[in-house]
Amino acid sequence: MHNHVSVREFVAGTDINESTLREIINAGRDASTWRALQSYSIIVVRDQGLKDEISNLTHQPSIKNCAVFLVFVGDLARAKTGVEMHGGEFQPGLVESLLVTSVDASICAQNILLAAESLGLGGCFIGMVRTKSADISELLGLGEFQYPLVGMVLGVPANRIPPKPRLPYDGVVYLNHYDDDDAARVATIKQHEADLVGYPDPRPMTFSERQVDQWGKPGQTSSTANLRAHGFPI
Repeated sequence: MHNHVSVREFVAGTDINESTLREIINAGRDASTWRALQSYSIIVVRDQGLKDEISNLTHQPSIKNCAVFLVFVGDLARAKTGVEMHGGEFQPGLVESLLVTSVDASICAQNILLAAESLGLGGCFIGMVRTKSADISELLGLGEFQYPLVGMVLGVPANRIPPKPRLPYDGVVYLNHYDDDDAARVATIKQHEADLVGYPDPRPMTFSERQVDQWGKPGQTSSTANLRAHGFPI
C-alpha cells in the first residue's frame, strides 16, 4: 500500500483474463458498504471502440491504452425497486443519498485497485468521467437514478515511478479536535511543495497552483446537470 503509484502507461497487447478480473472486482465488492446496501454498479469496458470513444471524450489516453476500463456508477435504481417492492415512495432527493453512493463506490474502487496492485497490475482513477457525465451516461446506457462517479484504468504497467510524497502527517491528522489555524495550513502547503521538488510529475504545477486550478474558478456543472436529467431533484 505504501508503494502505490498511479499507472497510466501499460504494456501494449497485454490483457487481464476474466477469472483474474472477477477475483479483483470481488475483492472490491467485499468492502464495507453502508447498511450493506451496495448502492453502486460497475461497468466493465473491454470493447476497444468504446474505450477509444471515452478516451477521446475525456482527453485521457490511458483509457484507450489500458487492458480494462472500469466505470463506478452511483446506482439508486435498485433502491427505487426495493422501496416499490414494499409499496413505498422512493425519495432520492437528499444530499445524503449522493454521499452514500459516493462513499460505497469509493471504498469498493479502492479495494479493487489494491487487489490489482497485489497481483502486479497497475491502474489509476479517472475522475474526468464526471466532466462528460451526460455523454458517458449515454454511452454506457445509464438510466434513471444512475450516474458515473469515477473511472479506473487497469493493465500491466509499462513503467513505474516512485510513490508521490503526501502532505505532512501533522498537517492532515489531528488529535481529538481540528486545529483551525490558517498559518499552519500555509506551512503545510509550503512544506509539501518543498517535498515535491524534483518529483517526476508530468503536470507542471505546484500543489497550491493545482488547488487554484481546481477550486479557484467556477466548478464544472456536468454532474449536476446529469443528476437532474436522471431523476434527482437537486
